[in-house]
Amino acid sequence: MVAMALAPGHKRRHRYLTVPAGVVLFVCLFLPAVKGCSEPVYPIVVPPVYPPYVLGLLVTLTALARPSVVRKLVIASRVILWLTCIAAAFCLAGILVVEEPSSWMGYAVFAACVLVFVVTGWGERDELAAARAALATGLLGVIWFGAWLLPRDEGVLFGMYVSFGSSLALLLGAAEWRREIHRDHNPEIATAKIL
Repeated sequence: MVAMALAPGHKRRHRYLTVPAGVVLFVCLFLPAVKGCSEPVYPIVVPPVYPPYVLGLLVTLTALARPSVVRKLVIASRVILWLTCIAAAFCLAGILVVEEPSSWMGYAVFAACVLVFVVTGWGERDELAAARAALATGLLGVIWFGAWLLPRDEGVLFGMYVSFGSSLALLLGAAEWRREIHRDHNPEIATAKIL
C-alpha cells in the first residue's frame, strides 16, 4: 500500500504552488513595475527584462507537462537561464569597471549567476532537471526583484512586489518538487517517516 502511494508519477503537491506562482509571475509582465519619467513602466515594453517572466510560464508548463514534453521544456529553461546569467554578468562587469568597482551588488549578482549554473546542472533532462530549473528560476526571480525592492525606492510599483512574491512562492514550490522526487526515489526514507 505504501509503495503504491509513493510510486513515481503520482499526483504532485508542488503543483498547487508552482503552477499558480508561475502564472502570476508571467502575468506580472503586464503589470506596472516602476515609475518612469511621466508614467508607469510596464515590463512588456522592455524586452531585456522578459526572462524571469517567461521562465515563470515555462515552469508552469513543465509542471503540467507529460514526461516526453518535459525534456524540451527543460532545455528551453536552461538556455534562457544560462543566457540571462551570462548577459547579466557581462552587463554588471561593464558597469563595475566604469562606475563603481567596489559595489557589493555586482559581486552578489556574479555569485547568483554561478549559483544558477550549479543549480540547473548539465546532464539529465528529466523531472529532477525540471525541478532544478524551477529552483533556479525562483532563485533568479527572488534575487532580481529583491534587488529592485531592497533600496525601498518610492518609484517601485505593485507589479514589482507581486513579481517578488510569486518568485518566492515559485522557489518554495520548486523546493517541494525536489523533495517529492527525492522521496519517490528513496521509498525507505518515506516509509521510515510513516512508521
